[in-house]
Amino acid sequence: MNNFAQLDERVLRIMQWATLAFSFLTTVALWLVRGKYLPVWVYHEWAFYVTAIGLPALGLLQLFWRPITEKKARGYIIGYHILATIGFMFVTGYDTIFIFMWLLLIMVSDAYLGRKASYASMATFLGGMTVWWRMNAWRVNAGLVFFFLVVLALFICIVAVVVSRIRVISEERGLALEQSREKERLERERLVALINSMGDAVVAINETGQVGLYNAAAASLLDTNVSLTGKQLSDALHLVDAKGRPADLLQLLAAMRGKGNMVRSDLCHQFSNGEKINLYLNVSPIHLGFQKPGERGYILLLRDITKEKSLEQERDEFISVASHELRTPIAIAEGSLSNVIALKARGANPHLIDESIKAAHDQVVLLARMANDLATLSRAERGSGNIDVEKVDVVTLLNKLQASFMPQAQAKGLTLSVRTQDGLPALLSNQVYLQEILQNLLNNAVKYTKRGSVIVTADRDDMRQQLVVSVEDTGIGMSKSDQRHVFEKFWRSEDYRTRETSGTGLGLYLVHRLVQQLGGTVEVESQLDQGSTFTIRIPFAPPASRTSTERRILEGQVAVDATVAGHEAGQA
Repeated sequence: MNNFAQLDERVLRIMQWATLAFSFLTTVALWLVRGKYLPVWVYHEWAFYVTAIGLPALGLLQLFWRPITEKKARGYIIGYHILATIGFMFVTGYDTIFIFMWLLLIMVSDAYLGRKASYASMATFLGGMTVWWRMNAWRVNAGLVFFFLVVLALFICIVAVVVSRIRVISEERGLALEQSREKERLERERLVALINSMGDAVVAINETGQVGLYNAAAASLLDTNVSLTGKQLSDALHLVDAKGRPADLLQLLAAMRGKGNMVRSDLCHQFSNGEKINLYLNVSPIHLGFQKPGERGYILLLRDITKEKSLEQERDEFISVASHELRTPIAIAEGSLSNVIALKARGANPHLIDESIKAAHDQVVLLARMANDLATLSRAERGSGNIDVEKVDVVTLLNKLQASFMPQAQAKGLTLSVRTQDGLPALLSNQVYLQEILQNLLNNAVKYTKRGSVIVTADRDDMRQQLVVSVEDTGIGMSKSDQRHVFEKFWRSEDYRTRETSGTGLGLYLVHRLVQQLGGTVEVESQLDQGSTFTIRIPFAPPASRTSTERRILEGQVAVDATVAGHEAGQA
């Protein structure tokens, strides 16, 4: 391990000040010897000047010559050892109290360059002391000084080894702690990356509801760009129940203790502007293990299920309305057929029997049309927006529909006319969808017009590059309130004249959906007892294609519609 590379900038500064302190303390000892304040066995003037000048100069150099590098540190340590050895050997001697300053030099060597450098420092110390003893043994009290030097050397070396080991252990623990923190950081980053890749909102909170971790989906769901970490989740998540009453999150968490996970789909989150979204909430407690101490908390999984809830409500409403609409013709058909059986048993007039059979047949035709409309509705609502386009000759299509509905119109004494702009270009669209739209509009116009005319007009809007087709009738018309609901599923006006004719309530809803599939719009203008005008606008370049399979299915469906319409015309 490279000790120097592991040193913090602050530790380096401490080491620099420590070596500077060693330089000046040793210099003080040298001046005390020169002033004869301390008795010595040997003194050399040249050695005094070398160390008294060299040590402070080296201390100041290593303090101010920055940045300090490993190469510089090694040079400073070698220089200190050379100067210190000269000073102690030729000026102060090794039998002085100032010899303890060498302990500081050993520790600095160990901190800068590692254990081997501290051993080299101790070897230098012991070697210099041995040489000094050999040079001056004849001048001193050999037994007493030798004992003193041995004890002093052992003490300094033992202290240096102990301090070195403490430093090594501290560094190893510090390194282990740093590695643990780095591992924890990496694990947290992996966890954050994992939950950020999830489409559902994930929030981790403690027992008091304080947020510890959350993903980007949670911030998006709660519509906030402010950090939630460390804040109460209830400050951002405003739960309300189905009746709009606030729901306290902490109370919900308290109620689930000891019960495992909590799953709720009947709660909403209310934004500051009053808007609400339906939430799927899954709360899982975090268990640290049996009898393990530590903070506990919860993981919350949240999902916006507003669309699913809306579809669920629409489905329930659809089932309810469809069952009601189907029940009426079935009941009428059943009653008519029961009446036929009863009349035949009594030998009643055949004309009465024929009327009952016709009434039952009309209801069966209505059921067939309703089943047909439901099938078309299902395909329209499954549409992905990709339609199979082809060139459609609008004039030919309108003439074909005029011929198809003419028997019905003539049977009621109506005038059915088609007016097209000269030079009307071909439309690049889906002929099946367009035919279904126009067929529904014409069917309604003829059905709800008792006298007058039905006029179909086709023009080109050059500014918007759209085909504009209007179906105008002089029928019963609609009130303003009815016009707001005319494109709703299963809706039929309460006007008694509307109820005189059978209908599924799906025709105009289908028109609206199919026009949307073609990238167009549909509008209605109507006045009660004056008639109605339905206008569709279809772009000449609609969205691209559906599969040919679906197109063949729809073509077959239109053929069924045409058959039913023709049969109704024959009956009329």
